[in-house]
Amino acid sequence: MVGLREIRVLPLGAWLATPKRLRRGEVDAIIAHLPHSSAMPRSLDAEERRRMRRLAFADDRRRFAWSHAALRAVLARYLDRPAAAVSFAWRENRTARPTLAPGARLRLGFSLSHSGEFAAVAVMRGADIGIDVETARPGRDPLALARSQFAPSETAAIAARSGRERERIFLDFWTAKEAVLKALGVGLTHPLSDVVFGLNGDGRPRFREIIGGGFVPRRFAVRSLRLRSALPSSLSIAAPQRIRSVTLWTGDAAALVRAVERARRITRA
Repeated sequence: MVGLREIRVLPLGAWLATPKRLRRGEVDAIIAHLPHSSAMPRSLDAEERRRMRRLAFADDRRRFAWSHAALRAVLARYLDRPAAAVSFAWRENRTARPTLAPGARLRLGFSLSHSGEFAAVAVMRGADIGIDVETARPGRDPLALARSQFAPSETAAIAARSGRERERIFLDFWTAKEAVLKALGVGLTHPLSDVVFGLNGDGRPRFREIIGGGFVPRRFAVRSLRLRSALPSSLSIAAPQRIRSVTLWTGDAAALVRAVERARRITRA
């Protein structure tokens, strides 16, 4: 896996104090803990609220709302506009990534993922990007899931491990696969087995190919990271072009939303 020496991990407060100028090939990834507050963020648009209301459980609605509010706050900093003014072009397919509506001042690829009480947002200039974050779940059978979801070669690699290492390899493959499908803009409308990975000598997922689905053959750069216990267990980022650097910023989603709006009010005063 990519070690902490290769991907910088910094507090979210430093991201808020850094000018938002991404060069090509640079990725900013923000991973934010979701608040347990019953208060809902006010920046969501009508479509986001409609999708949120479709969710049956209050906790799922809370996680959806704050994840999307965090995405809006991140994009607002790069686009220099209020979070509520970030405009999306939504697709009918609920698992497919929306795009920025026409009129954004720069082409910014972005992706959102959430798992448990964490949301992760990745942004990259001039290229589509995908991010996926997953948390280990007690009682899950990684090998059984791999047999139903993964390619035979990946299942064999998982079967060759045991215990916690089996769970780690499973999560690494899962996040890497879903990150690629998100970068393609299709999400889980296509089976995970369509995206095939191997393992490097150091245990890092290595992109091999995309099969089926009518995709044009292409290569993907994939960066994966196993995170400390205070954060979700596995995170992967994928893009169809070279990823020169990744900076991972960690903090609290509610604080992020408040700080972005406060900073904008100060700069406009």
